[in-house]
Amino acid sequence: LGAAAPGQPPRDRLDMQVAALLVLRPPDSPADTLPAFRRGVLLMLREAYYSGERQTKEETVVELNPGRIPPADLRWIRELAEWLGDVVVVPEQEDETYPGRAWRYPGAADDGTNVDNSNTQYAVLGLKAASRMGVHLPDSRVWRDVVDYVLAAQEEDGPEVQRKPPAMKQTGEYVFPKNYTTPQPVDEARGWGYLPAVGRATGAMTTAGLAALVTAQSELYEAGVLPRDKDLEARIVRGVADGMAWLGDEFSVERNPGGGGWLYYYLYGLERAGVLCQTEFFGEYAWYLFGAEYLVEQQSRDGSWTEERRGGGPEAVPEVDTAFALLFLKRGTVPVKVPPVQEAIVTQD
Repeated sequence: LGAAAPGQPPRDRLDMQVAALLVLRPPDSPADTLPAFRRGVLLMLREAYYSGERQTKEETVVELNPGRIPPADLRWIRELAEWLGDVVVVPEQEDETYPGRAWRYPGAADDGTNVDNSNTQYAVLGLKAASRMGVHLPDSRVWRDVVDYVLAAQEEDGPEVQRKPPAMKQTGEYVFPKNYTTPQPVDEARGWGYLPAVGRATGAMTTAGLAALVTAQSELYEAGVLPRDKDLEARIVRGVADGMAWLGDEFSVERNPGGGGWLYYYLYGLERAGVLCQTEFFGEYAWYLFGAEYLVEQQSRDGSWTEERRGGGPEAVPEVDTAFALLFLKRGTVPVKVPPVQEAIVTQD
């Protein structure tokens, strides 16, 4: 899994992110057979391979020196990133056109939709990995287009949800105040589905929408577009806050909210959303504590995880489910640099 190329031995230290290779063809697959999500994950894999960890007093810091990357690998990374930048398309669905640009598998969906939120998520994560490896898209407009699409694909409305973070931590338990001394922000719980404006939102796709939105936001900060464009910044913050509210309102670690199956794929997305949104809570739920407890309970005696035991469908592949479980437990997502969405005020009567 950690080989620099097919046939080479694995690395001594294997970052858990390379477990994503379990769903990939080898890197030498013909270029035209690799859809956007495979290219994105291959870029994430390369980043994991060249990253190292440094322990400080407060945390474990992931570090990457692009100067360590051999020229041949850098050329391959650039080819993958350029392909993703070239094939991003204007979203269409029947006779309707959506703002921005996004990605999909080759070929449209049954209703003619030419983009989806899953491929878009992994294309964005892959491009971010390429950026950290020193390969940047020449035009930051792609990141603006991603934001426009993701915000347009989000549900138009949803129930109002008051932010409710913990007031304090006592004896290992989080305590929530019943009354606040100041008014608390109210968000609108709005999630994402697999296709734009088709069907109801799901947990897996809402985490995908948040990941794409926050990642694109981080690149717009690096390009200097943000915080200069205040209107765009406000739209992103509102979309992120409402997506987080949806996850809190529909929270579960035992099922993919709103969707059948794909539990472990959702849990990996939940970890990614939590890390990228810089929060330990969705609503009043400590997502990592709940998720880790559930995964420990669900692990098989042979060390694996699988939805097969839950009557899962074709997505129930033990190797893939195990990879997603490990990614959650490892907290394998690399954080990005964006201002966190403001938490509710925790002073109380």
